[in-house]
This record gives sequence, C-alpha cells and structure tokens, in this order.
Amino acid sequence: VMTVPEKTPKLQVEPVYPEHLDTIYSNHVQFNISVWDVTFNFGTIDPPPGKDQAPKAFIHTRIIMSPNHAKQFAKILNENIEKYEEIFGVLNVEPKKG
Repeated sequence: VMTVPEKTPKLQVEPVYPEHLDTIYSNHVQFNISVWDVTFNFGTIDPPPGKDQAPKAFIHTRIIMSPNHAKQFAKILNENIEKYEEIFGVLNVEPKKG
C-alpha cells in the first residue's frame, strides 16, 4: 500500500534587519548568467558631461543568486509590479518620442 505524504506547511521567513541598513538608489542594472548563477550589477547613470560623451554607469552593488532564486525573484517582482499598476496605473517604459 502506497501512502501519500502530507504536505508540510510553508514556514514564513522572518526578516531580521540590522540596526543600520544601507539604502542605495539604482537606475541601472546589468546582469550576466551562467549555468550556476545569475549576477546583477546595480548602479546609477550620471548624465553625460557633453553631447559627444556617453553617460557612465557607476556600479555600486553586485548581487549573485542561483538561477532558481533568480526565477523566483522575477516571479515575485512581476506580481508586485502588477499590484502596483492596479493601484497606480500602468507604467510606461517606452521613451516619449518627439
């Protein structure tokens, strides 16, 4: 006789924050993937100093995750963006033409 194991209840992870938590703004992200991990490089773009110079992205934080964690992160991020748009309206990510 085969028995079906009962599902174990999911335990909620309780975040523990340090006394001082650094908060860093980012308006730029690059990422690289391999079989073993996904690497995110976060930074900020400063406007170019002149018309002939490209803007520079100053990288300040690197986050490395397993592909499984990155996929779960993408799922959670998409769900929360959908919730945001339900409340505040659709985000337009296409640049304005003109």
